[in-house]
Amino acid sequence: MKKVLLPLVGAGIFLLDESLKNYAEENLQPGTEKKLTERIVFRRVHNQGVGFELLSECPEEVKNLSLAVTAVVTGAGAVVVAEKGRILEKLGLTLTAAGAWSNTWYRFRRGYVVDYIVAGSILWVAGNTVKSGKSRK
Repeated sequence: MKKVLLPLVGAGIFLLDESLKNYAEENLQPGTEKKLTERIVFRRVHNQGVGFELLSECPEEVKNLSLAVTAVVTGAGAVVVAEKGRILEKLGLTLTAAGAWSNTWYRFRRGYVVDYIVAGSILWVAGNTVKSGKSRK
């Protein structure tokens, strides 16, 4: 059951991410924002390149790079999920892979992605820096 949980979480994150992007596309004009809470703002921004519009003039290369990064993150996730422990790293890789798949899917469908904070990467790094009581070999 545990081996099925993280892929289900990943699929749920992928679907949630797609829903949020579609909501923004249908309900917000480009550059406008909607305040969700005092500190969280939902803003419609298109990114045709990688982070901060880098390589935006090379759309095919960006698609290929996105697909390659998605494959690497997914492969790393598959390796780590098979091991015992390392829950933060597993969760981080699951969230990162789900976001990567969503961005890649969106990029191939529309030619751009919608960017926001990358929680999966933060957890992945935390999982690599915090020891869980056992030394990793």
